[in-house]
Amino acid sequence: MKLRLIIQLWVVLSAVIISACGGGGGSSAPPPQGDTTLPTVSISAAQITKNGLQVSSPVNGTLSISATANDNVAVTKVEFYIDGNLKSTDTLAPFSFAWYTTTITNGTHILTAKAYDAADNVGTSSNVSLTVNNSMSANILMSITGANAAGIISLAGAPSPAIVNLVQVIITSPGGSVFLSPATSTVGGASDDADPLGRNIILISGTPFSSGNILTVNYNNVPSGAVVSDFGVILVEVWDKDGNLIQ
Repeated sequence: MKLRLIIQLWVVLSAVIISACGGGGGSSAPPPQGDTTLPTVSISAAQITKNGLQVSSPVNGTLSISATANDNVAVTKVEFYIDGNLKSTDTLAPFSFAWYTTTITNGTHILTAKAYDAADNVGTSSNVSLTVNNSMSANILMSITGANAAGIISLAGAPSPAIVNLVQVIITSPGGSVFLSPATSTVGGASDDADPLGRNIILISGTPFSSGNILTVNYNNVPSGAVVSDFGVILVEVWDKDGNLIQ
């Protein structure tokens, strides 16, 4: 009799324990859902500007591209793409980047933006089509001797007769290379500075000039194994003798 009572008590106690633990064949409530809302992002025509003014195709020179991004929680970053290639990432609103159109071929290109939130949800903007038409470009011819490098910057496609008065370029170089200031302008004067990425920004001015060599540059501490193609030049902006931005 005592054994039967003990067995019955054990069965009841086991049932209570199983019920408390969610057992007995029943299903527990699903875990709460996380954030699945996609951010929204867009680029409007008014957000494509040059020197603060809205531009439309064909475009040239340096453009400022901005995007509007929103999320139900918060946007953590916006990526900007040209023809599907990532060009810039901005983690702080207002989201924007500077597009140096001379780094890309003339023709039609597709601009898009992607917005991310903390849950890795991604929203993508509609495509924006822009036609690039740069008449001028900058070129760099470098030579490397040991840890030293010397180069000549030239301007191509400038109007003739000569009307160019001011040119701004950015020079890229292998990591660790040291730019030797000042650079020497072959058309007048030159001043240099560094941008947030550590690249050399050089402003070249002179009496009206056209295509041809405009600057010589020198570097030391060039890393072992560097080749001339590790150096590059970006033509940022060009002004004429009357102070007009012409590219």
